[in-house]
Amino acid sequence: MTEKESLELATMWHVDALLQAYPIAIVTTMDRAGRINAAPYSLVLPFCSSAKNPQMLLISNKNWHTAKNIEATGEFVLNYPRADQLKDVTETAHFHPAGVNELDYTGYTTMPGRAGYIIFLAVSVAMIIYGTRTFGGKIIPLLLSAQMFWVMWWGQLEGWAVLALVLGLIALKKKSWPLMFLALTMGTFKPQVGLAPLIALWWWSGKQRWISLLGMILLTALSIVIWGPWPVWYFEGIFGFVGNKHHAVWNASLGLWALPLFIPALFLPLTRYQRLIALTATALVVNPYMPYYSTLILMIFNIPWWAYILAFTSYLPTVIGSTLAWNAVVLMPLGVLLWLYLPFIKKFISGLKKRKELTNEGSS
Repeated sequence: MTEKESLELATMWHVDALLQAYPIAIVTTMDRAGRINAAPYSLVLPFCSSAKNPQMLLISNKNWHTAKNIEATGEFVLNYPRADQLKDVTETAHFHPAGVNELDYTGYTTMPGRAGYIIFLAVSVAMIIYGTRTFGGKIIPLLLSAQMFWVMWWGQLEGWAVLALVLGLIALKKKSWPLMFLALTMGTFKPQVGLAPLIALWWWSGKQRWISLLGMILLTALSIVIWGPWPVWYFEGIFGFVGNKHHAVWNASLGLWALPLFIPALFLPLTRYQRLIALTATALVVNPYMPYYSTLILMIFNIPWWAYILAFTSYLPTVIGSTLAWNAVVLMPLGVLLWLYLPFIKKFISGLKKRKELTNEGSS
């Protein structure tokens, strides 16, 4: 049984000693110098629930850093923690000098505000346009696609996967291992999207590839020392999240049983450009998790016009149903693979016919 403790009364003695009765929100603000402040508040109440003009009532002492920052910038952010984050909540209640970021003493991280998000979107659009020009894709259909709309709306990282491929191509042409190392590092931001074609670019870089690989090994080892065995957590997380739910509304992947599709992508006598397309399309199909918007990376290449039909069907879940609108996008990488392999299929069938004709002639 926990022993009763006595608390000495002092100014604001209750802030880090008692759990407040109201739901706790951590209010984060910034001063004019851009320095973050965080503090827990209980007196945060909905004031107006209008969808057009929602308002929250925050009661704060005018002498506290929170109030001063709000008066200076006119902005604050409400963050509602979970019950198991009580220790971090309490940590933000401690008094620190002005300019000290209380979040540095917690497990929390910051996310960009509106200005940061706008910059992120602008950079993402620029990276995708540059990648599309570099690899010969059709810019206008890509920018108008449902995939692009989703990436912009939710702030997805597909743009960084595109930039990684561009950097990998530049590194290959310039024979630059530092640039290839940077490309590989960036490719790990969203490995299920662009890592397969990026590995091909890395392999084609010749002897320089071993230096960039050594850099990746050292960086990975250092990250594991700092953060723990994150690669294990990554695979556990993605496989645990997906489970057997392929063809679910949010997942168009065929799953690991489609791994044999890598055989033609790797061994057919394709041009390097064609092989990049084949590896990109195959990786999308095979990876455990493929939401429809991830197929955006395939559209940076010069693919057939009919593949873009599936860039717009995803706008129509209310018309054709979300399962068909979103899951049918798996036909884009599969269709592109068929388009790439069709000449070889025709050649193979033609060879079989000729063999049959020769056999018939020989028997006659």
